[in-house]
Amino acid sequence: DQVFDLQSDLMDFKQVSIGDEGALELEAMLPYLPNLQTIRFDRCDISDETVIAMHDRNPDRDIVWRIYFGPFSCMTDVEKIWANDLSHPLLTDDDVKVLKYCTKVKYLDIGHNKPITDISFVSSMPELEVLIIAMTNVSDLTPIAACSKLEYL
Repeated sequence: DQVFDLQSDLMDFKQVSIGDEGALELEAMLPYLPNLQTIRFDRCDISDETVIAMHDRNPDRDIVWRIYFGPFSCMTDVEKIWANDLSHPLLTDDDVKVLKYCTKVKYLDIGHNKPITDISFVSSMPELEVLIIAMTNVSDLTPIAACSKLEYL
């Protein structure tokens, strides 16, 4: 029910079943949409592999999608992530590695998740200002060197 033209700078799809094939068809049209800056996919039945490949092939456009990590989810353009709800199972390194696509995060709380040992994904978060990792098993803090705006650890 949406109309896009050559002047559109945003395509926002929410709960529209596009699927992997539809995403690839959309990507094939991108050269004909010179003003398009942002494409948002929220619950569009597109696999992570397909949207990640689309993201990587189009670095000049902001491809945003919903990621899932453990019992949590968020859009990749989110600025705040709280993932320390003790009523849920603890997050693991495998769960949180997908957070590397959340490059606009300013506040990240993954504390109280003892299985977490690897925060290498924060090196993809240049806007990060607050990082809470209390009660994790993180021992290597070198990834935060890429977070020049970090004010609180």
